[in-house]
Amino acid sequence: MTQTFTANPNHHFEGWKLNNLQQEIKKKKLDAFLVPKVDIYRGETLADCDERLAWLTGFTGTAGLLAVSLGKAVLFVDGRYTLEARTTLPDVFEVCSFTNKEIVKWLIENLPDGGQVGYCGLFHSVSEVKYLKNKLKKVGISLVSTGNLVDDIWKEKPSPPVSEIYYYPEKLAGETHQNKRLRISREIESSGASALLITNPGSIGWLLNIRGNDIPYTPIVHALAILYSTGDIDLFVEPGKLPQNQNLETDRGIRVIPHKEFETTLGKVEGTILIDPDTTPQRYHEILQNSCEVKLHADPCLVARAHKNATQIKHCKDVQTRDAVAFVEFLSWFFNHPKQTNLTEIDLSLKLWEFRQKQPGIKSPSFETIVGSGPNGAIVHYRVKENTNRKLKNGDLILIDSGAQYIEGTTDLTRTICIGPPTRKQKMDFTLVLKSLISVSKAKWEVGSSGKFIDNFARIPMMDVDEDYGHGTGHGVGQFLEVHEGPHRLSKKSTTPIHDSIILSLEPGLYRGGEYGIRIENLALTSNVSNAKNKNQKYCFETLTYVPIELSMILPEKLTREEINWLNRYHDETYSRLYPLLSTEAQAWLMKACQPL
Repeated sequence: MTQTFTANPNHHFEGWKLNNLQQEIKKKKLDAFLVPKVDIYRGETLADCDERLAWLTGFTGTAGLLAVSLGKAVLFVDGRYTLEARTTLPDVFEVCSFTNKEIVKWLIENLPDGGQVGYCGLFHSVSEVKYLKNKLKKVGISLVSTGNLVDDIWKEKPSPPVSEIYYYPEKLAGETHQNKRLRISREIESSGASALLITNPGSIGWLLNIRGNDIPYTPIVHALAILYSTGDIDLFVEPGKLPQNQNLETDRGIRVIPHKEFETTLGKVEGTILIDPDTTPQRYHEILQNSCEVKLHADPCLVARAHKNATQIKHCKDVQTRDAVAFVEFLSWFFNHPKQTNLTEIDLSLKLWEFRQKQPGIKSPSFETIVGSGPNGAIVHYRVKENTNRKLKNGDLILIDSGAQYIEGTTDLTRTICIGPPTRKQKMDFTLVLKSLISVSKAKWEVGSSGKFIDNFARIPMMDVDEDYGHGTGHGVGQFLEVHEGPHRLSKKSTTPIHDSIILSLEPGLYRGGEYGIRIENLALTSNVSNAKNKNQKYCFETLTYVPIELSMILPEKLTREEINWLNRYHDETYSRLYPLLSTEAQAWLMKACQPL
């Protein structure tokens, strides 16, 4: 699947949609209704039939929640999308920070005493509903489960996706699906339960070594599952997705049940079942409570699949090198281009994909490529479309954040480059971001340290000059699965401990609204650095991404000797890894790009 640049005709604001929703709210005798950007699987990328928020507002970011009252509408977005939402949405929408605290605050301030807030239990997790109910109850506001009010007014919804399931080879996964199921089933049993509800398609794909193409850029199958303490599993999937020449029940020992029978089956579960409160829809929790005992428990597949085995690590390292070759060939092409200012953002995106397609094992981008030139670079997750496509100009900084899905693994990297000589201000900002990258890349931490603790390493250089960035420093990356893989992340809020054998992004940035954006991103593997001299177990990062960092953007006098040494070693390693694999022209470019400071 390749990237398209035509705006989806369904994803634009029309006043009648909001008006009709407000009429439905009034009919239900509600004071407000919540519309989150999620589906029942709570994935980051949605099928067209689940893009309710984009259909209502035109906002196409990967995270957000709309609160609609009878007279107002507010869109809550995180720091990645604040600038985009405020500059692209019509004035009818207020824009606020996407936190539970801010959502509750807005509802309290804008609803009457005794007000009622409607929500659809399929699109809010158990944790979310519990939090909102408790906070709103204190001020006399009720949270009321309703039907899906958006679908009631969306008369021409696209059909759900139906892609065929295929097996993921064990020689790439490094473990059989039978062994994975036994591992997880033992955890179910040790937790005093007889079953586990799995609503995350990424977990199901990892657990059963299966993949699909139900959404763009992420090879997952929209399915639900119940894994039992015996290792048996029920897979709920549309019959049309079953592989034509293979039998999941015979080949995999899976009981296949039509997706439409899922809720009926839930109502018959007996014994004790584990559910993840952060990913399980509230509606499923309510059904289960009528038939069995429910225990809240984090999805054990999340941590298990984040921990990469030796086979996965080998293949993931291989694809990082392949992807780096494609990216360096692209950079060589760009910097040798005779008329850079004749190019557009879409031209760059297409050319980068052209080089990636030459690499073995390539399947698709891992997300929509971000090519943000000039002021577009300040929009953290800007995605170019034909109606926003910008022609490059002298003096532009160009932020390029992209990745790919190879059959062996998933990539994600960001580089910021410049057309012509950068200004001193641009150099100052770029050097600051580089210092942040070096700081977090060199981090060491003890067992039990959280993502929040490690995130701080990247922000220390920023704090020294009163700067910061409004997104996390890093996220987990799957193996031919989600490019954003939980539960591990580096952010100001993450309390999840970071252990060894996890692939994480390291991506500090700095954004000047209306001018430019800067981000540098590498992927890294967490490794154990304990030795005989150091008996206390510690972890560190092993860099996986080796692509030159733009030397013309750096102020050497702002780097310490230790930071310069790190950069020089990084470029030495980049040169030795990539030079033999490049074209003659790219070899010449790489030699200059990896010169020592």
